[in-house]
Amino acid sequence: MKALKVKFKDIVSATNIISDHGILDNNLFQTASNCWLITGKEDVIEKEINRYFGIFGVQYEIEEIKES
Repeated sequence: MKALKVKFKDIVSATNIISDHGILDNNLFQTASNCWLITGKEDVIEKEINRYFGIFGVQYEIEEIKES
């Protein structure tokens, strides 16, 4: 499982990007103010994150997390 993390200064921008994008909005689950779990097909979601976050210049990190 993977999670998207953004820096605190980018939370509002990231939230706006996610809520305005149907695929991201339906496949990211916010667990903290700056962290969203990727719940859909990771390769598709990562591609959309790379594309849209790049367009708007929002810094982010996608990290691998262990399922408990």
